[in-house]
Amino acid sequence: MSVGVIMLVHTALDRAEQVVRHWVADGCPVVVHIDKAVSRAEFTAFRGRLSDLREVSFSARRKCHWGTWSLVCATQTAAEQILREHPQVEHVFLASGSCLPLRPVRDLCAYLKARPKIDFIESATTQDVPWTIGGLDAERFTLRFPFSWKHQQGYLMGMSGCSAASDLNVKYPRDYNPIWDLSGGA
Repeated sequence: MSVGVIMLVHTALDRAEQVVRHWVADGCPVVVHIDKAVSRAEFTAFRGRLSDLREVSFSARRKCHWGTWSLVCATQTAAEQILREHPQVEHVFLASGSCLPLRPVRDLCAYLKARPKIDFIESATTQDVPWTIGGLDAERFTLRFPFSWKHQQGYLMGMSGCSAASDLNVKYPRDYNPIWDLSGGA
């Protein structure tokens, strides 16, 4: 059983280095994406500190904004890279640079090995995890957002109003059953 790790890192590079070393010490190859907002000097120093680990590589850098396609693209690029460079990997674990493993890697591997036909995808609703600060909650699952909340809030709110008033809502496939209940019911 082999688990490969993708880490998306944008801050706390000292902690991310510790976490990378933890994964590698337990036999996991790691591909790290460092947000392009991190300075070149910080990136170069971080990469240099991990140069003793041959199981660690770095994916192409891009500037990422939370909740946008840039995070998906960074993840896809890193996933393609880890599968290409480490064909023995059977499961890919996506983590942020600040995700600290709570259980030993061998426990994770044993758990996955006992469930070979299951893909594990963690998701949480805004009802489960109230991490939105201001702005939209459940609407983020039903409306389209071509603008950044952080950098283009006026445009985003205008588009949200138009999307809610028209037929621009996100359409789910007929047989898709999301685990969240946007109506607020049980």
